[in-house]
Amino acid sequence: YLNHCASRTLSHQGFQLANLMEERRKIKERAMGASETIGHVLFGAALAVVIYIILGIFFGTRMPIIDVMSTSMEPNISKGDLAVLINSDVQIGDVIVFDTPNEAIPVIHRVIKINDDGTYQTLGDNNRGMQHDWEKQIEKSQIIGKVLFVIPYLGWVKIAVFEYLLPTSPRNLMLLAAVSALLYFAWTKKLL
Repeated sequence: YLNHCASRTLSHQGFQLANLMEERRKIKERAMGASETIGHVLFGAALAVVIYIILGIFFGTRMPIIDVMSTSMEPNISKGDLAVLINSDVQIGDVIVFDTPNEAIPVIHRVIKINDDGTYQTLGDNNRGMQHDWEKQIEKSQIIGKVLFVIPYLGWVKIAVFEYLLPTSPRNLMLLAAVSALLYFAWTKKLL
């Protein structure tokens, strides 16, 4: 009888140990999966930076790709489009991206006139003739590049992150905390 009880106890302990080992294996797999995902994200980010730098060298501009952040160029170029830029001679009718002293982000507008002193005048296609003072004398040094082509909609990824997720309003911070808590809960409860 004692041998039978000892055998049952050892068998039960063995079963518990096997369950514990299986649980540890699952936790390790999830941790490995998470670290693998983080590794892929970091590799993707590094690759994107390298490609951006190479494109900048190839196209001769410090900003080879920009996302359009306003509607001033609609209907030809829309908010959320990506514009690929090149350092090239600028003619009337070209769409250029340039820095201004009044705007935090570069402006994308069409060249409507080349002044006698070699500066440029621009106007947004959607601005209905309303030209800002800073658009009337754009120096060549302000020009980041000329639009080579546009890829529709791809800029919305960046716009969504920077306009809707990153601004640190209390609402966004609460939303981020709630989503993070839900994801953590789902991961710990093995729902993900």
